[in-house]
Amino acid sequence: MTQRHPLLIALMLLVCAGLPACGTTGKTSPFVLDLDLPKGQKAVSDIRIASAAMDPDAAILNAVNVRPWGKFEPDDLRNIEQSLRDTITPQLPATIRSTGPRLDIHLMIRRYMVSVSNTGGAVLASVTWAATESEGKLIYHEQFYASEAVYLVGTIGLLKESVHKAIVRRIATTSLALATGPAAAKARPTTFDNTYTSFGEAASRLPQTMVSMGIASLAAFPVPAVSAVGILTPSGVSTVQWNVAKPSQDFDWQGYLEKLYTSR
Repeated sequence: MTQRHPLLIALMLLVCAGLPACGTTGKTSPFVLDLDLPKGQKAVSDIRIASAAMDPDAAILNAVNVRPWGKFEPDDLRNIEQSLRDTITPQLPATIRSTGPRLDIHLMIRRYMVSVSNTGGAVLASVTWAATESEGKLIYHEQFYASEAVYLVGTIGLLKESVHKAIVRRIATTSLALATGPAAAKARPTTFDNTYTSFGEAASRLPQTMVSMGIASLAAFPVPAVSAVGILTPSGVSTVQWNVAKPSQDFDWQGYLEKLYTSR
């Protein structure tokens, strides 16, 4: 049997450790976050996750010579919605649902771009959300971006879940501050890990080029020198057009909420 050089084996393992190469399909799961809330903060309004949706053209996938796995799907949206609900609910007093006013939370995923190769992956999401009174009167809204990247070792699913956690943390923390009262709302935190109000800042944290490595026919060649060339040869290179993840116009919350509440 031909003996492979240890360095070649290590390089092959690194390539195989890439996000798509290990068999992961990019599926995500719901979760519950521990929130770092101000001591003594107590909500006086109930919070309901009233709607969660995504733009028709929200999901964008850039797969560089790998299986086209990881596209944002309706199941991902449902996991974000459930995680947001399950993270907020434990922070609400048990009696508040029957006695207090209610805050409705609405979430819209405007763009969700996944870029993957066998050496790394990155996600950039454009999110807008709003808080309303129970009848639909707009109280608060914002648009932000969430982004994250991994290199060599990781999975598409865990990468996406990292972005989902950033989205949920920002919305849940802000919603609970709004539900506590004007003073808490004014003093609420405005910076959260992996979320940004500027598209440029969110995109600047991500790789601008994605590369897949390895020519399978050469990497399997029994001559070490040829095998090394096969492993170290790029099989795909793509300049990522992150700008397509930036919506061309602001979201019409007034129009959206009017249609949503009049149809109920």
